[in-house]
Amino acid sequence: MPHRYYVGWCLMENEWPFKVVKVSEKPLLIGAEQCCGGDVVAQQCPHYKGNVVFPAGIMRGKDGWLVSVGVNDAECAIVRVMDSMLLV
Repeated sequence: MPHRYYVGWCLMENEWPFKVVKVSEKPLLIGAEQCCGGDVVAQQCPHYKGNVVFPAGIMRGKDGWLVSVGVNDAECAIVRVMDSMLLV
């Protein structure tokens, strides 16, 4: 069984020691078996690994968050996470 990556979130206090207040119960993002570029990317990328998603940066947007992610060790993507998704 291949490994699969997941991305969740946690809410922390804004003062040292940044105690964790809440952690997501369900993942926001789940690693996909294929890249956005499909089989072409998988064939051309020597270190391609399916089921991988990893966050690299985050920025507050108008009605949610923009998260830069690596996909399958072969591509980059920007994902919009709406505030309503974080209330779960």
